[in-house]
Amino acid sequence: MMKFMERLYPLDCFDCPTPLKWAKNTEAFVKTIMMSVPRKQGYDETEYPDGYVKFFFLGDSNERIDPALHLHNKVGYAYGTLTDIAYVVDTKHNLNYILGATLLVNENKIFNDNVYEYDSIGLPFLAQTARRLHELLIQAKSGR
Repeated sequence: MMKFMERLYPLDCFDCPTPLKWAKNTEAFVKTIMMSVPRKQGYDETEYPDGYVKFFFLGDSNERIDPALHLHNKVGYAYGTLTDIAYVVDTKHNLNYILGATLLVNENKIFNDNVYEYDSIGLPFLAQTARRLHELLIQAKSGR
């Protein structure tokens, strides 16, 4: 998935992967859907907050995403595994980067028992880690 994100959202880098070559409307559709949140697709915000599909930054909260923060991402969870991969754009601080993580949150090590620590360990870890990393990148950019 990381290679896909690197091709969909090419960054300035040495030895970058070749960008995807899609029809303009297909690429725009995929990027729009990846940035969307459930409320913008007609889902009830109290049942499906922004963090429902934005584990980084918001997975531990019912808050709305900051309008200056654009997260083009794909999340997944199954059998105690949580994944988020995101192209992060912060228009306020002029930052953009790709962030990805997969966590195993299955303390009892029994798969397919539906006893996983998504809410107590996984989502808070992903949200807090992304927020802290973002703070560090802002500080590094400002020279602090």
